[in-house]
Amino acid sequence: MEAMLSDLEKEALRKTWGKHSPTSYAAERIQKVNAGTPTDWGLSNRPPNKAVEPISLAGGIPDVATLPRLDLVKATARGLGFDSDKSTFDQAIAVLDDAPLSYGGAAGSEALRAEIGRFFARDYQDTPGPDRFLLTNGAAGGIELVCSALLDPGDVVISEIPAFSGSLRTFKGYGARVVGVPMNRYGMDIEALEATLKKLAKDGARVKLIYASPTFQNPTGTNMPTEQRLRLIELAAYYGVIILEDTAYNEFYFGENLVPTLGSLANGHFVITVGTFSKVIAPGLRVGWVTTRPELLGLIVQARFDMGNSPLLHRTLYELMVNGDLKRHLTSMRSLYREKMTVLTKALHEFCNDSVAFEDPAGGFFLWVKLADPLKSREVQQRGLDAGVVFPIGSGFYLPDGPEERGQHVRLAYSRAPTKDLQLAAERFASTLA
Repeated sequence: MEAMLSDLEKEALRKTWGKHSPTSYAAERIQKVNAGTPTDWGLSNRPPNKAVEPISLAGGIPDVATLPRLDLVKATARGLGFDSDKSTFDQAIAVLDDAPLSYGGAAGSEALRAEIGRFFARDYQDTPGPDRFLLTNGAAGGIELVCSALLDPGDVVISEIPAFSGSLRTFKGYGARVVGVPMNRYGMDIEALEATLKKLAKDGARVKLIYASPTFQNPTGTNMPTEQRLRLIELAAYYGVIILEDTAYNEFYFGENLVPTLGSLANGHFVITVGTFSKVIAPGLRVGWVTTRPELLGLIVQARFDMGNSPLLHRTLYELMVNGDLKRHLTSMRSLYREKMTVLTKALHEFCNDSVAFEDPAGGFFLWVKLADPLKSREVQQRGLDAGVVFPIGSGFYLPDGPEERGQHVRLAYSRAPTKDLQLAAERFASTLA
């Protein structure tokens, strides 16, 4: 039997441990960030009013009831070599394909990378091959890998503000100085960006990245016109800065066509694009990608030390795509989210009168709602918790210094809640404005 510590030895060890501060072991950059808010992690706070079943308008999460569960199960079975129509379970086990159960390499499944290029990069003039893609742990994992590869402490990341708080936290976690550029109804204010780049160049700052989500941005839902996208690329090239383009919501357009990504317009020059299956299928898959020029992608691969992510999930997603399941699912989801957006906006206009202002988005998951004076978002949020409707306030998407949020915005996500609950959610929200 192995030797064990006596009670006295355990107590002595506990006391010795108590003399050391855990933060003394933490990297300096980690001491400067927090563990993240529920919004950073795609979650929401539970309302304190247990008598009211809450309706969540908080996270940018797909509709839970419509997740393609059966398609995923069948795709996983096919990925393992099991055809349920032709084989018994015992027969399938005998010929099980071992490849999805092994390591998958630094870049991930070549077959899935090629399929992502054909499907998600269909706006490129020439379809990018698998050498232009790196599979990651969701879009957030892609952003973290880019930061790991390109950022040194003190480097500057320019970000549109407001912006997804999880990305801002990642930049700070890698020791970057985040400089905010305000937004207008078309996305990042390009004139303000140019002035910021000019000033930072004059100051001798090392500007490494411009973070932008030009299509159905989180949290504002704005969609940047092509002319502004081209101007953004021109500025990045002129100042020699890489654009980090977040395309998490691109596929949920309510019109006829997908707006070209920055990556496609520039053919990857001065642009790194991240995408994800988290929104188009399910967050629990945790598979995303990074795409850019091969010479730049190689540097990002060098920053990877996690042995890659799941080859089994890669095979499942490949099967889901080549079988046409993903295309059918997305067509259905675009229609559903358009309907949800319409129901919520109509109800807000009906119940809130002139107490709120917002623009109907052309796609995505979010409404960016401005409250009329003298309403304040934090007070409205607290009343919402009591009334049974959950949503984040605008200040969480801003920086402590930079473009200012005056406590007048909230973000309402219509994606997750059942359509039948959205009118009631609007009524509850309206009750917080009285």
